[in-house]
Amino acid sequence: MKFFWLALIFANISSDLISGTITGGDVKIVKENPEKALTDASTQNQNVIVVITDKNQTGEEASLALAGETAAMTTNTLVAMVNKDIPEHQALLQKYNLTRYPAPYLVILSPDGFVTGGVVPGKMESARLIAFVPSPNYNQALKARKEKKPAFVFVYEKQDAKYTEWMNRLNESAAKLDPSAAVIPVSKTDIIEKSFVERLGIQSVSGENNVVVLNAAGQVTGKFNNLSDMGALNAAASKQSAKGCGSACPSSKSCGGKTSCSEKK
Repeated sequence: MKFFWLALIFANISSDLISGTITGGDVKIVKENPEKALTDASTQNQNVIVVITDKNQTGEEASLALAGETAAMTTNTLVAMVNKDIPEHQALLQKYNLTRYPAPYLVILSPDGFVTGGVVPGKMESARLIAFVPSPNYNQALKARKEKKPAFVFVYEKQDAKYTEWMNRLNESAAKLDPSAAVIPVSKTDIIEKSFVERLGIQSVSGENNVVVLNAAGQVTGKFNNLSDMGALNAAASKQSAKGCGSACPSSKSCGGKTSCSEKK
């Protein structure tokens, strides 16, 4: 599997402990059986901030605080602690390729298991780390990439007659591709999707709609600010980029970790 790097204040962590699960405010923090937590998160379309620790518990408190603060700024994120020195956690570390990270460390996983960001505690505040927690529409793009499907990301101004016209064109175009493309409408005014729109390189121009085309590898292969014909849309969706840089879902290896979605250290 390839992994991709792509920011309410949580006041404190509740002391309530039930079966290794702490709930602070609306944030769930799992300290036991993290593998089940990650499996459940995937089925419930939740992101997970993984707190990687070890037997020394170095920086554990600060890590949990940062993870909790960040998760509390979202609507679909839980926190799970994974200990590198516990034998029962080794399968999970291998499954998500987390053995490469030191302890302490925070890693953000999308519901489909993509790494979208990571940081050493103390190197970044929650206000910046939140940018690497995938929004619902960003997760749709990641899901399309996992399924090897292209995607039309439609960044719209408002839902009006023009919106309907654009959606009809995109759905028609998507249906002509094999496999059919995902159509992902994103409102410019949705603050939750702000980082995703910025990651796509869309400048907010009043009254303007935009379509960003992602090919099956998650690479940005076309941008349109007018109602393009199906041929142009589908040609962009089928296009291949050489190395994947500039993608909405870039590979840290192919882009050297230097894209707008890359991990910040």
